[in-house]
Amino acid sequence: MHERSNGRIQIAAESEHIQPDPVAAAYDDLRAAIAAGKDDPAARAVLQDALSTSDDLSSPARTGADIAAGLRSEATAHQEQAWTEIRQLIDQRIVIPNRALISNWKPEELRVSRPFILENWLPSGRPAILFADGGVGKTWLGLALCTGIAHPPALGSKDWLHSRENTDVGVPAIGEEFQRGAPVLFATYEDEMPDIFYRLSAIRFGGTAAQKGDWRNWELSNDMPNLQVLDMVGLGLGPCWGTPAGELTNRRNELLPAGEAVRKVAEDHGAQLVVIDSLAACYASNENERGSVHEFLRSWDEWGRSRDCATLFIAHTNKAGEFSGSTAWHNAVRTRWHIGYEKIGEKPKNNQPDLRASVPVLTCEKVNYGEKPEHGVYLARGKGGRWEAIARPTTESAAQNTPPAPGADPNSRNRTGKAQPNATATDAPRDENRLQKLGG
Repeated sequence: MHERSNGRIQIAAESEHIQPDPVAAAYDDLRAAIAAGKDDPAARAVLQDALSTSDDLSSPARTGADIAAGLRSEATAHQEQAWTEIRQLIDQRIVIPNRALISNWKPEELRVSRPFILENWLPSGRPAILFADGGVGKTWLGLALCTGIAHPPALGSKDWLHSRENTDVGVPAIGEEFQRGAPVLFATYEDEMPDIFYRLSAIRFGGTAAQKGDWRNWELSNDMPNLQVLDMVGLGLGPCWGTPAGELTNRRNELLPAGEAVRKVAEDHGAQLVVIDSLAACYASNENERGSVHEFLRSWDEWGRSRDCATLFIAHTNKAGEFSGSTAWHNAVRTRWHIGYEKIGEKPKNNQPDLRASVPVLTCEKVNYGEKPEHGVYLARGKGGRWEAIARPTTESAAQNTPPAPGADPNSRNRTGKAQPNATATDAPRDENRLQKLGG
């Protein structure tokens, strides 16, 4: 019995189904690719192998199933017609979309300024990366950015990072088009929802909420409807990019179901910024392979440009404190940030030990569409653990803001905001142990 499925004939026996002819599939795949302005080399190769010499005959375009049936036909005319249609399809040129050529753009369409989410730091609709060591506070900064963009402190405000100073401390301003708030998505592979909720409350309210316990009664969805958080571990779909399950590892990597889920949530939310924490969990491929890295970032770039949605990946540095993997991580993004440390004070002489205090500083290492910022933003932990911007410290003030040694509580504070030099997780109530983490 003959059945037609998806335009292709299948021959069904009592307990056996013969798979569609590869020529039929290749014919349909190449037609679809050409119609989309692309190419399918694998399908071309299958069709080229199926060709034999014959005279060209004109014929209307048909489906891959019809072509495959023609090749199997005992009638010479039908075979020749199928061969001709395969040749015609292979010889077709790729269609170049009008918008791919600058000559098809109107002058007024070209004379527009690029919108920035953060002026000179984060362009709209393009990919970006924030690199830093583990435990420095990347997640805190990513959440602060999401909070500030989704819910600026005041209507028309340019501020997104809390500042201890009354003067300009170099914090990049929110772009004009985003000063009334914009939908944002934070996708986390690293922290559970209660952890994220507490950090957001600390960023939103500072030590006040921590002191009074007000964060427990905070209605996040009512207060900040523009902010959405997606638990990637709870989603249970694994990384966003890599080799599909069950396929050979040397197969070309692609967007996986988790990546599709992130994009769907972002599209449904109307997000103009997506922050993914972390890159290592999102990208399950070889970080040193330039082509794979470029393809991954290009995929997010194409999606972001089509949706006017920027994507910021939070990533870890290598042992040397630099970005890890191929140089494509630097070259293919439009902007790259880094949280590092700067030693404050005069460098010691005569081989004396360097006892200078190290102060966290956020810098913009690359930006394609604006002037690279000359100075970074100096940071200090505030009440509740949030980052706060400060003026460039003096030697004395830097000593007060020096981060603890690796492995220690990166904030050395409890939720009252009082210094706790020797505090451990067991000092907090049992139900708050998990929420006491302030690194990441």
